Formats: sequence, C-alpha cells, structure tokens
Amino acid sequence: GVGRRHAPLFQKTVGVFMFPRTRNQRAMDTSVGHTNAALLISLFASAYVCTQATSAHADDAAAPVYETIVKADTNVFVSRKDEGASAAVVTSNRTARAGESVEQLVSELPGVAVTRYGGVGALATLSVRGSTPNQVQVYVDDIPLNLATGGGVDLGFIPVFSLQRLELFKGSSPLAFGSSGIGGVMSVNTQTPENNSVHGSLGTGSWGDQRLAASGSYVGSRVRAFVGFAATKWEGNFKYRNQGLPFDPSDDVVTTRSNNDLDQQDGTLRLVFPVGARRRLSLVSSLTQREQGVAGGQANRQSQQTRLGLGRQTAQVVYDADGDLGTDSGIKANLYVLHMSQRLHDPLGEVSSAPTDTNDQHWAVGNTWRLHRAFGSRYRVRGVVDMRHERFTPLDAFQQTPSGTPGTRTFGAVGFEPSVWFARSRIEVTPSVRLEASRDVLTTRNMFTTVPSATDPRVSFLPVWRASFTQHPNDNIGLRMNVGRYVRAPSTMERYGNTGFILPNPTLVAERGTNVDVGAR
Repeated sequence: GVGRRHAPLFQKTVGVFMFPRTRNQRAMDTSVGHTNAALLISLFASAYVCTQATSAHADDAAAPVYETIVKADTNVFVSRKDEGASAAVVTSNRTARAGESVEQLVSELPGVAVTRYGGVGALATLSVRGSTPNQVQVYVDDIPLNLATGGGVDLGFIPVFSLQRLELFKGSSPLAFGSSGIGGVMSVNTQTPENNSVHGSLGTGSWGDQRLAASGSYVGSRVRAFVGFAATKWEGNFKYRNQGLPFDPSDDVVTTRSNNDLDQQDGTLRLVFPVGARRRLSLVSSLTQREQGVAGGQANRQSQQTRLGLGRQTAQVVYDADGDLGTDSGIKANLYVLHMSQRLHDPLGEVSSAPTDTNDQHWAVGNTWRLHRAFGSRYRVRGVVDMRHERFTPLDAFQQTPSGTPGTRTFGAVGFEPSVWFARSRIEVTPSVRLEASRDVLTTRNMFTTVPSATDPRVSFLPVWRASFTQHPNDNIGLRMNVGRYVRAPSTMERYGNTGFILPNPTLVAERGTNVDVGAR
C-alpha cells in the first residue's frame, strides 16, 4: 500500500491507495496476505488503465485525472468490542463447507474445546482454556442464553445459516456484556441486511440427513429486511453390532439404531428502520424448534417411544444512535424477551426410572443499555446498565401441576470504563469496574420430599474489575495485556437441587477467577 505522504507521487498515474486509521482500527487484519495480494492486483490494474488513458489523451490538455481509492477493512478479523482482549473472530466470509455447524466452527479456534455427546442434534458444550461450560457466557444478538438454571449453552441449538459474525473472548469479559464469564464470552451476531440478495442451499447425507436453508435481504430507503429459514432432518438409523450377553458371540446380531431421529426448524427475521441519518430502530425475532428421539443408553435396550422436545423463541427491539450524547458518542438500547421450553415424554419409563412426562418452561425479560462518548482525541468513556428477570417453572404434564416451586432470579449490573490514549508512546490504558447483583428465590428439598418449599431470597453483590493495556510500536504490530477478576453466581439447580439426583446447597457462594493475558498481533 501507499501511505498518505507518498500519495502525490502517484495521483496522476496510478491513483491513491490510502488506509485511514482510527483508534479502533489499529489492529492488523489477520488476512493481510490476501489483502496485499488484492491490493497488488488493483495497483497493476489501475496503473495499466491510467497509463492507457494518459496515452490516449496525451495531446488533450483538459484530460481528466482519475483517482482510485482502495480501502482495506482492517477490522474483519479483529474484535470490535474490545481490542485489548484475547479474541478469535469468525465471519460469514470464510469458505463454506457442507453440513457445517456452530460447534464445528468454534472447535477449530485455538484454546477452545467442544464436547459433543452424540451425533446430529446432540448436546454440544463449550470450554475455553479449561473452563466449565457454566463459566462461559454465550450471547446471540446481545441476548444472553445462559439460564439461571445452569448447565451451559447447547451450541447445537444456535443456527449457522444466519450467522454473520462470531467473536470469542478468551479469559476476559468486555464491558459491553452485562454478565461476566470466568472462562470468557462468545458473541454471535446474525445477518444484517446490506444489499438485495437471495441465497439458498439444499443438501443430503448419510442416514437420512436432509438440510434446507434459504434467506433473503432487502434494502430500501425506509426499511431494510432480512429473513431466513432452515430445516434439518436426520433419521440416525445406522447399523451396529449388538453384542448381547458379554463373552457370548452366539447372540451377536447386527441391528439398526431406532428412535434416533431429529427434526429441527430455525427462522430469523430482522427489520431495520432508519430514523434520520444517525439513528436506527431494529426489530429482531428468532425461532428454533427441535423434536428428537431419545434412543437410550444401552445398545441392547433401545427405547421406542421416548421423545425430547426443545424450543427457543426470542424477540427484541434495538435502538442504536450516533451522536445523541455529543460528538463521537453512541447509545445502544436492547429490550428483549426470551422463552425456552423442554419436554421429555417417556410414557414407558424406557429412559427415566419411571413413566415421565415433563414440560419445563423458562422465561427471561431483559433490558441492556450501552453508552460511549469521546472527549477529544485522548479520552473515551463507556458504560453499561443491564437488567434481567428470569422465571423457571417445572411442570408435570401427567398431573398438569408444577413438579416443584418455580424459581426466579433477578439480575442487574452496572459498569464504567474510561480509556486514556497516550499519543507519544502509542499506549491506551483502559480500567474497568462493574457491579453485578442477583436475587434468587431459593427452595429446600430433602430426600423424603418431592415438592420443595420456598425460603428467604438469597441476595448477592459481586464486584468485577479489569484493566487492559494496548500498545502499537508501528502500524503492523500491536501488543496487549489485560488482567481481570470475574465471578459466577451459583445456578438455581446448584442451589435448588432437583427431584432426582441433585440435592440443594443454599449456602453456596459465587465462584471467582483471575485472568492475566499477554499477547501480540
């Protein structure tokens, strides 16, 4: 590329190649090799075209001078929410592969382990640098998917067809997210309409694997829209050798896996309404529904009627504005509703210890405000206010009565993060402080009771702090260090227990973890 100070030498022949930089664009694109190759091709093409134009109009004193400006997007593979954090980024620009899933994408990132408990549609959980799934916060379009009941987030329940950008923060939690994670944060953003387009895919595979996905975008003067749908079917009817009794090969038979099917549908809708030149109002809704068989754990005792149904619906209103707080400022407000359901239908007790039919419901309503404001070229302030209320209701569908006392959690967080930029040494220092508070309605249960009773609420206040340092010796090298202290409140399952195998411990306190990270880019 050609810097600004060299531009006048090339204006009349090959054009100008400039790379304007801001403080948020100091990190170098990890795909610099591809970018340089593209720039070289553009350079030669521009030189040839301009040379031909100069020859054709050599005698024309009034011949126009054409200027070509090529700008590289240096932020494609760099975290947009926190430059000081150790982060990995996956975008929709990567090479597509057939049958790809979110858990496969994430499993290829360094420092990450994904545990899959079966084939298509099976539970898949995320561990970052040895953490537990409970210690990693997962967000989709800024909606937290980690429930108060705990257990981590099933990555297989995040559709890949509408994914536009995935950011994984390892060992640190940027202030933009209200909840901190000891292991880190994974943030998924779905497609935003940028042009008029239609996409579709159709595929098939072994054991009755069928996949369909379609999406479309529309960009108008008053509204921009994206709509997408995906469907997956899988029979899972592979053959295997059933050994029967141990050490007796006479009863070994080859049989077909039964009740192992999957049927899942995913849908996403996003409407963006421009409000003037600097404000946007977005309506986003998503739906994921899954019905699958539960084959059973023993190869010689397959289930025939046990079914598991999972569902997740989200709806949100997002207000995004630039300049409402002054020059170089921004506000983003997100109001959302999340509903998740899980139903286990086991009428014969093939998987459970007794005939079971449960229909558990989980509701969450939240509101998050993110603010930032710059004061000159040296100072910037960010803030976050996060509020969320969750309610979990376990239901016995046989008797149409709650199988336990509903649990609730009310969560709130407020955070403040100033940044100071030292131009002479090219160092940015960013301290951060956050206070997380939660209120749980606890229940008690012992080995002789099946219905828990409510006790006094449990309230906790958890401080979180972090400091990050970034330094850029030149435009091609970036150094970073961050140190933080993060927390995780006990889940309601850990405090409540359940009617089966987990007994409660209301005295549990929050986990705490310290992360120190040093790196270079």
